[in-house]
Amino acid sequence: MRKGRIPTWLMLMLAAMGLLLVIPGLWVYVSITATPLHPNPANVPTVAHSAPSPKSAGAVEKARQIVLAHLTEENLPGLSVAIGVDGDIVWAEGFGFADLKTSVPVTPNHRFRIGTASTVLTSAAAGLLLENGRLKLDDEIQTYVPQFPKKQWSVTLRQLMAHVGGVGTDGGDEGPLFPHRCERPVEALEHFAQGELLFEPGTQYRHSKYGWILVSAAVEAAAAQPFLTFMGEQIFRPLGMDHTGAESATEENPERVGEPAEDPPFLRSYTT
Repeated sequence: MRKGRIPTWLMLMLAAMGLLLVIPGLWVYVSITATPLHPNPANVPTVAHSAPSPKSAGAVEKARQIVLAHLTEENLPGLSVAIGVDGDIVWAEGFGFADLKTSVPVTPNHRFRIGTASTVLTSAAAGLLLENGRLKLDDEIQTYVPQFPKKQWSVTLRQLMAHVGGVGTDGGDEGPLFPHRCERPVEALEHFAQGELLFEPGTQYRHSKYGWILVSAAVEAAAAQPFLTFMGEQIFRPLGMDHTGAESATEENPERVGEPAEDPPFLRSYTT
């Protein structure tokens, strides 16, 4: 090595340290310079269909101030809040805008994409099938989804549901973000099924949207009917979730809450 020349390893280390300083700095800069959507919390539009009961009025007002403060601090366009007690809705109110371009306010009736909260509903469906013996947690996933090729290690339904199955997810260095919408979970397999597992199942935890697509496909196979039909008949309707369902495979959310890029690959996602 020539005298006075900086070693390559030292240059890489300095560059990495520089990135560690620059990235947080950019995030702070963007946060500080972003145009406030709600400069004054007192002017945030709100819509409530009915006033809370006198018994709940004090607690609701405190909660409203917390929501308004959060909306302002996080610079969120809008959100909706609903509180239920003993099966009854005691407070429901929309805050901010559902559409910034048209200033349409959020109301309690607006339906939002619920994203990964869909896994809670899918796990309930799996639980019903487990109870009647049509699904077993420790079966290999190919028992129900033969379209998913066997990998270097076997992976079970239990491992997929626990995010320890080694299956990747969309985004980052694991896979592209797919805007495709599917009528059935198995239709999404073409986008990830050929990839190898990232690690031996059960040895690491890694959140995986793809893993839950496989779980949905297993539910469909065990139920012997389309996944969304089973969800509607066995989960949504019995629970009184009359306004929860899957979005159209061809049309955008008509209430314009959220963006297409927020959805996972199995995009007939639930809204509520």
